Amino acid sequence: MCRIIGMEEKMKIGFIGLGNMACAMISGMLGQGIVSAEEICGSAKTQKTRDAVRERFGIDVKASNAALLFPLAAMLGGTVCGLLPALRASRLDPVDTM
Repeated sequence: MCRIIGMEEKMKIGFIGLGNMACAMISGMLGQGIVSAEEICGSAKTQKTRDAVRERFGIDVKASNAALLFPLAAMLGGTVCGLLPALRASRLDPVDTM
């Protein structure tokens, strides 16, 4: 991960999809102290998943991919897409039109 020296804002790491893969990565990053919960955000399709991940990790969770990506792009952060290849089209195509 690259951080720009001297920047006031912290970089955020975003996860499109908060399934098993994303949660494992979030758990590892938080557990190793690589980032804080304030530096991670994600989006999930269902309210149940959003609530569970927010409670488990204390991260910022959005209801749409667009709500996740626009702020990250403005902050020059990065986004990790933890998706199965078969799900790529249904999850990312709406983002491609932004």
